[in-house]
Amino acid sequence: MPANPRLTPAVPWVKSAKASVALAIGSGARGMSVEGGTAEDLARLNASFATPRDAVMYIMDALPIIRQRDEEKYDGDYRTKRVILDIYDAMQESIRTGKPYQTRLDPPPADPRCCHPARENAPA
Repeated sequence: MPANPRLTPAVPWVKSAKASVALAIGSGARGMSVEGGTAEDLARLNASFATPRDAVMYIMDALPIIRQRDEEKYDGDYRTKRVILDIYDAMQESIRTGKPYQTRLDPPPADPRCCHPARENAPA
């Protein structure tokens, strides 16, 4: 997939994947300081996407190996992208309505069933 021509000039100064995702999504872009980035760079990056959801779709479309494997495994469905966008939409709905977000993870994060068993000779 070719790079977004409106995005390409702004990308070289982004130093980490976390920063580039935050900038692309927009939620972190407005309050985030990225080393070497200018206000003009941030404005150009923010203008590249109509909505934060568009940025998520762009990022997902930039993962061709995951897409190919999903489409092979799930009869042409890019399942990872669909599930991530479904979760994104559910989180946005939660924010809009003020109702708590219900995770799809089972077990949920920080569930005691996920912890390591205690070591026998561990210091107290």
